[in-house]
Amino acid sequence: MKVAVAASFFNWLSLSELGKRALFAGFDGIEADLPRDLGELLELNCPPITSIHLPSITTVRWLVLGCVLARRIGSSIVVSHPTINPILLTALYRIWESWGVCVTVENIPRVKMSRAEIRKIGINPNWIIPETKVFANYGSVDATFDIGHAGLLGLSPKHVITALGRRLKHVHIHDYLYVAEQDHLPIGSGEANFRTLFEYLHQVKYNGTVVLEAPATDLSQQAAIIKSLAKEAI
Repeated sequence: MKVAVAASFFNWLSLSELGKRALFAGFDGIEADLPRDLGELLELNCPPITSIHLPSITTVRWLVLGCVLARRIGSSIVVSHPTINPILLTALYRIWESWGVCVTVENIPRVKMSRAEIRKIGINPNWIIPETKVFANYGSVDATFDIGHAGLLGLSPKHVITALGRRLKHVHIHDYLYVAEQDHLPIGSGEANFRTLFEYLHQVKYNGTVVLEAPATDLSQQAAIIKSLAKEAI
C-alpha cells in the first residue's frame, strides 16, 4: 500500500516543491490536481504522481485531458466526481482501461445546491448522487472511496468497502467533525475511525494508494500515522 498527499490542499507550493517535502516526510508520491498542476504536468516536470484529481465539476474535456496526462506520466489512477453522464463515463472508462489508465468515480458529501442551481451549471442533477449510492449509479466504473465524505453522512466504511470489493481502486482519507460538518482535517483532529478503515482495507486485500486530503502542517507526522495504522491492521 502506498501513501500520497493531495496537492489541492497545498496551493502555496508548486508541485515540485510539494513533492520534495512529501517524499522527505515519508510519502510515496503526490495526487496532482487539475487545473492547479496542469503546467507542471504538461512539462513533465513533476515528482512521482500516484493519481490525478479532476476538477470538482468534472467535464468530458477534463476527463480526457486527465487520462492523457496520466498515461504520459505513468500514473494509473484518475479521480472523477459524479458530474458526467454515467453511460458516457462507463464507455470512457472502458476505453482508457485498455490504455492502462483507471478512471474512478468518488463519493461526494451532501450537495448543498438545488436541482435548478445544478442545471444552471450544465449538469443533470440525477447524476450527482451524494452518499455512496453514486457507486451503484455508475455501474462497473471503479471507485475512489472518501472516508471523510462518507463520515459526514454518518456512514461507516465497513459496508462501502465490502460492497465495492474489487471496484475499490483508490482511497482518500482526512478527518472530520460530524456535528460541525467539517471535513478535510488532519488525521487525529476529528472523530474518524481510521483503525476500522484500515482493518477492512486489509480484509479486502486493498493494495492501492491512500491519499491524505488535508492541509497538514506536519507532513512527517501524518505519514507516520497513516503507515502505523496500515501496519497495525495487518
